[in-house]
Amino acid sequence: MNKACGRLVTILSAGGLLANSAVALAAEPADNLRSAKLEVTAPETLEGFSRNNPAPKGQLLDYQFNYDTAGDSITVYIFRATHPNAALWFERADSVLNVGRKSWQLSDATPIERITAFGAAAPNGLRRAYRASQGMKSTALAVVQVNDWIVKVRSSSTTLDRDAQLARLDRVIAALAVKAALRPAHPLELPMACDEKIDSVIASLVGGKLIEKPSSTHTLTAGLLATDHARSLAGGKDSLAAEPNAYCKGTLVGPMAEVAALYRAKSGDGHWEVLFADSGRSFSGHAVPFDKAAPQVSGFGMMTVNDFDRSSVVFLTEGSPDPGISSDIGAMVVTGRMRGAPLTAVHYDSNQIDVNIPRGDKK
Repeated sequence: MNKACGRLVTILSAGGLLANSAVALAAEPADNLRSAKLEVTAPETLEGFSRNNPAPKGQLLDYQFNYDTAGDSITVYIFRATHPNAALWFERADSVLNVGRKSWQLSDATPIERITAFGAAAPNGLRRAYRASQGMKSTALAVVQVNDWIVKVRSSSTTLDRDAQLARLDRVIAALAVKAALRPAHPLELPMACDEKIDSVIASLVGGKLIEKPSSTHTLTAGLLATDHARSLAGGKDSLAAEPNAYCKGTLVGPMAEVAALYRAKSGDGHWEVLFADSGRSFSGHAVPFDKAAPQVSGFGMMTVNDFDRSSVVFLTEGSPDPGISSDIGAMVVTGRMRGAPLTAVHYDSNQIDVNIPRGDKK
């Protein structure tokens, strides 16, 4: 764990575990926390269409600009993502487009092309277009990374053909003004499919038995793990965003299989990430190997729901939690169909990390 996590242990060990205690950690220069600002300005009129929603006020974590008529539509969606890699979220957005617009009978997709947008020094986004039918003639999609943010642009038309639609997509992106101190984008790569050996090693670590009554030691350890994980979500070293080749793509089994993607760490430690739809949110499974020297803080796993600015531990298991079941539960949490306080939650921004740890059972 990093130095900040060690400091957290010291603070809590000295003060004891307090009910709903919150500990703030100042960000160190090397930490990968969420970048604080991204200003995107969209014109009042775009491609002859008027913007039908006002510019956002304040520092929102996700917002969009809409331009549409009875037939055509252009949507610019800006969100701060877990795992901010344009390739990962393009894959999700493209998949969701094909699932959600089956009635359009999308076909004849253009090759996925890399693009360089918003003054970046190297490619930081991907795009493609489709022919459509059933009243719609074409649709196009682009996803661009800007620091820890994702800019997604969708354009659909009842009159433009596929290639003209792709040209319009480029003009829309060029019309957007993005204000940010750009960092290099994460690699525009996707993990390869897991081979049977890796899949079987990871699967052997998955255990589904729930820990019904976590002890205070369990809860504290989960908080430390969630803190460390929160630092990697913005694309730190060895994270899915920064090092896609450290992961492989697995098969997700369960209700979320059609709209979510599973990535498993090749290290075989039971760690996995599920990217949910094209929302910018994710679910994670973490395993703590059993250690004879510290059995009270090892040999269990946890599942987290990761949002734009927080990572919440939802439950603990014996072994790494099952991705299929976890994703179903995580989707219910994200969509508000399941309510209840998490075991522990980590909130973060560009300045600090706050860890909220309930009292738990003192054993």
